[in-house]
Amino acid sequence: MKIRYVCKTLIFCCFITIVSLCGLGFFSYVPIPDNTSDNFTAHRVASDIKIISKAPHSIQHPNERKVVKDYLFYRLQQMGGDTRTFPYDSIKSKLGGYFNIENVYSVFNPDNVTDSTQYILLVAHYDSRFRQIVRKDTVYSYGAADDGYGLGVIMESVNVALKYKEQWRQGIKVLFTDSEEHELDGMVNMGEYNPEVLDNVNFVINVEARGVKGPALLFETSDNNSKVMELYKLAKQPHTFSLTSVVYKFMPNDTDFSIVKRDYPGMNFSVIDNLRYYHTDLDNYSNISLESIQHYGMAIEPIVHEYLTNGLYGNKDALVADSDSVFFTLPFFGMFLFSKTEYMILNIVALLLVVVVLCFLMNRSGVGCKQLMGAIFILLMIAFGSGVIGTAVAYVCSIFYGLKFSITSLAYVGCDNYVAIVSIVSAMFATIMIFRSKCKRNRYFPILYMSGCIIVYCLISLIMYLSLEENFFILIPLIVTLVSILLGVFKHFRWVYWLSVGFTVLLGVYFLNVLYIAITFGSIGVILFLAVLYTSLTYTQYYVMRQNLI
Repeated sequence: MKIRYVCKTLIFCCFITIVSLCGLGFFSYVPIPDNTSDNFTAHRVASDIKIISKAPHSIQHPNERKVVKDYLFYRLQQMGGDTRTFPYDSIKSKLGGYFNIENVYSVFNPDNVTDSTQYILLVAHYDSRFRQIVRKDTVYSYGAADDGYGLGVIMESVNVALKYKEQWRQGIKVLFTDSEEHELDGMVNMGEYNPEVLDNVNFVINVEARGVKGPALLFETSDNNSKVMELYKLAKQPHTFSLTSVVYKFMPNDTDFSIVKRDYPGMNFSVIDNLRYYHTDLDNYSNISLESIQHYGMAIEPIVHEYLTNGLYGNKDALVADSDSVFFTLPFFGMFLFSKTEYMILNIVALLLVVVVLCFLMNRSGVGCKQLMGAIFILLMIAFGSGVIGTAVAYVCSIFYGLKFSITSLAYVGCDNYVAIVSIVSAMFATIMIFRSKCKRNRYFPILYMSGCIIVYCLISLIMYLSLEENFFILIPLIVTLVSILLGVFKHFRWVYWLSVGFTVLLGVYFLNVLYIAITFGSIGVILFLAVLYTSLTYTQYYVMRQNLI
């Protein structure tokens, strides 16, 4: 009997490990065509980046910036674009003094251009970050990723599009802005002095980088994005969350897209993994990721193709809508897209399922509300306790490395990933041990704890929905668990527990990894809080299934 128990435990651990690795490594393999391919290839993009990132080219490096500007002008002109520059003089510098900037602008018309021809505007900035203090050292970025990725991806997207130019129904405008890193100066001055750039533009794609690796995240869209997101469905291996657009509205960060997103439908892309390279001398050619560059192409090139060749987008309001969508992606499952109404119905269905399942579980256990409240208290104590300890660990690490603590941008902490892994594993192990110790004292505790998990998930989901209309990372595991409990009553459907556990682990690992990368090591307390909730839900299901308690 003991051998059988050990075998089942080992099988469960192996299953969880495999699913977790799938969630972490889903985007690690991206096929990259060679230089001779007619398709988008990161190799050609890398050739451009190698030249662009030879030296820092910030507002403090006017000569080097001019070299990059001239190269971009030449490349766009070489591809056949009607290319020009827009100079703006005497920009006041927050570093002291004044400087001049110059945007690069190019138009690629369809063969049958008319006064009403519509255009997609592709935007990236060509200045690198000016001086920054990192651990008391003054560093300058080489701009290989930020925004060499954007420049190279746009030029390669245009290069690929020109191969089917005879099919174009709309045209392309390219805008490479100067001094984005300073105060969005290039885009701001364009809007004031050269608004003709935006004439007949009905769709904008901005390409950024906040790191050097990882998948290209569609992290922001324009408001009322339902039609824009229908277009994004064409992306290969989509990677996006509507939650990021909501959160980004409350962040102090801005990009060139910030200037136009209220008036033009559009998308904002970026890689977000490794913040310690961001705006430093580590953002150089030796650290670029071909896989990340290729993933930009997998997302953007199909969208550009559809826009250029489908006459539907010849209407100036083709991508204007009056509603937002709720969306998220999951590894191997792709993108889930809901209207606000559909998502509200999904939340109502989940609430009804919660009531049905709780009545069922409480009837099975025969215990009262007092005991249930005790189980909820234990879960919340573990979750909040882990969160507090995690935040304290991050705070101590920030002091040790002489950094200002921030939940959303604590970069440059040495061994942060190792500390995060140890912290998460420790919190998960502690959750399981506390759960098992309680189970030995009370045979009804597994049902109580599962009921408590469902109630906590329901409350968090409800709070998130009412405040942000976003709760997928809690709602989806909750629904999957509720369905598995109802189906698991029937012996022939016990296998659904494995699917439920696997799905929750896959979503949890994937989302927590993205969340950790996005808001850095300072967020480890939030990560641990959510890790405890995911662990509680999955392990309780496994335990109840193994013990045949339902």
